[in-house]
Amino acid sequence: MAIVAFQPRALPAYIGVHADTKPTTGVGAGTTFYETDTQNTYVYDGTAWYELPAANGGGGGGAVTVADGADVTLGAKADAADTTGGATSISAKTRGIVQLLVALKALLPTALGGHGGLVIEGVASGTAVPVSGTFFQATQPVSAASLPLPTGAATEDGNLVTIATNTAKADPLWPETPNLWDNVSAGAGDSSNAVPLTGQTHCEVTGQVDSATTIYLLRSPDGETFYSFEDVELSGAGAFDFDFDISANPWQIKCITDSAVTVTAWLTGS
Repeated sequence: MAIVAFQPRALPAYIGVHADTKPTTGVGAGTTFYETDTQNTYVYDGTAWYELPAANGGGGGGAVTVADGADVTLGAKADAADTTGGATSISAKTRGIVQLLVALKALLPTALGGHGGLVIEGVASGTAVPVSGTFFQATQPVSAASLPLPTGAATEDGNLVTIATNTAKADPLWPETPNLWDNVSAGAGDSSNAVPLTGQTHCEVTGQVDSATTIYLLRSPDGETFYSFEDVELSGAGAFDFDFDISANPWQIKCITDSAVTVTAWLTGS
């Protein structure tokens, strides 16, 4: 703005309140207007009135009093409470916050139990509330069929096996009753039942006779031609046993007695 010269002693000074309309007609530049309700001082520059900075004692911030409604941002005490976050004055927002806090406090006596916990609708205080559902189990059933298998692996009969062991796998041979002779009265040269092996590689024949004889152990690759490969001579009634490994399959196993005896014999394998 242009510099305006004035003579302080010749200028009037006005006193009024903030709501008063400050004069402009015949008012010289440099004229002051003191507001008694806000304690603010304004100076006229020849065109408009401007508020002078408040004197603060030369260093620290001094207390400033703003008249109710004098500042648009601060607002007035009677501004309507704003509880929605609108573009309102600080006074309106403050009043809105207070209203929300009061409403929240009104809910606390019914929402909290005697020990400060939340009250469950329709459940008396101190009542245990059961919770149902499927939770952690000590044993978790897992199906091998649902698992991603490593390279070279497969399942057989629900068990995880590798391809290498799968071809040689065999169920153990554990018959519930004697499968060679079952308390049979055998004559000289009589043979037992022929039992096929289904992949077993280690076998055992155990049995018992009621009198002296020789028991021959035979095997066959085709179930027709049998070859003797072990024998045991018994001098009287007693037990006999053959324990052997079979490296090639399939085989059929049977026994022959060279004397008339009553005999029982089992073939087991794994």
